[in-house]
Amino acid sequence: MKTRQTTIVMAVSISLNIGLMCYVYLKSKTPVNQDIGLRTMAETFGKKELPIDSSHDKFLMGLHPVTLSQTHARNGANIYTKDIDNKKSHTLPVKHVNPTTSHDPKRSVYNWNGHTWKENKTVCENLPSFREGTLRTRSGDTPIFVHEPSVDKYISQNILISGTWERDVALAVVSYLQADKDLQFVDIGANIGVISLEIAKLGRRVVSVEPLIDNVQRLCSSYNAGHFPADLTIVFNAISDIHEQVALGRDQNNIGGTFVLNNNPNKRNGSDVILIGQYRELVNTILLNDLLSLLSSNPLTKVVIKLDVEGYEDHVLNGADEFFRQVDVQTVIMEWTYSKQPGTAETIQSFMSMHSMFPYDFNNGPLENLPRAKWPPNVAWLKQSRTP
Repeated sequence: MKTRQTTIVMAVSISLNIGLMCYVYLKSKTPVNQDIGLRTMAETFGKKELPIDSSHDKFLMGLHPVTLSQTHARNGANIYTKDIDNKKSHTLPVKHVNPTTSHDPKRSVYNWNGHTWKENKTVCENLPSFREGTLRTRSGDTPIFVHEPSVDKYISQNILISGTWERDVALAVVSYLQADKDLQFVDIGANIGVISLEIAKLGRRVVSVEPLIDNVQRLCSSYNAGHFPADLTIVFNAISDIHEQVALGRDQNNIGGTFVLNNNPNKRNGSDVILIGQYRELVNTILLNDLLSLLSSNPLTKVVIKLDVEGYEDHVLNGADEFFRQVDVQTVIMEWTYSKQPGTAETIQSFMSMHSMFPYDFNNGPLENLPRAKWPPNVAWLKQSRTP
């Protein structure tokens, strides 16, 4: 009897061991997120089907009623953070990330050091964590890295609340570019890149000029996070009509209002700026003409320009004659708020007329016969061949 019981026990034990070995072997051959497992879990949570190639990322997105944004930490790990549903108009929650920074020949930063052009491979390396927002563009959403609203009460705060800033300007730029597939984009006074990112998402070549390092680094982070196919160049300089070093003025709680202090009465006389000092670092200026030498190996041919430099627009155009002669500038969308001062407005209109460009509002309504002081905050200068 004991012999029979012993035989039974041994048989059961052997069966259990064989079963355990089979389980371990099968487990080692089965992906953790195999589709059968995902489908079962999805059905449990009320999602009826997933595509055959579903990944863990897609599965997570399918389960949550809020959107999930993937950002990349420096170690390459995936980090998931919830955004508030797009339909709600609340401020988005804080998302601090360390975007991956690696050199990409299509994403380069250059600066004029006072003597020559240099590629700057360090300004966008080893960046601190920045707050992330979501920019709503005509081509879809894309990450944008912003300042805290307490120090950037207009641009960053509006992006965090609504995902947009100066939407009329962005849509105007997009409409002009879409009219001609050969048009490229030059963003002078790019700030944190609201319009640059809009056009990068559209897939067009972008050259962004920005003097403030805090903005340049955020723009780099946004480009890295966006994985755009376009050719993207950042020029880390102020822009003027002479080569010099200039100071940048600080507007209280408004980084978006940063401006060149040197010889800029337009900004001071035409706005409610509360000057609280200047940034410690001086920056080198370039002329718009200088972009011709920087980009000589891959020249710009036909462009739309957005020009927003807080009262320095006339200085930019004073150093732009050769650029306008060599490059087919089809449209210049210019902030007019600080340029309508007597003397400045005449200088700008004279330059534009010399290059066959005339002022319109965004509905293609001509402005030439209206007093310049009554022109809208943003003006579209259109080349004669494009005017109605």
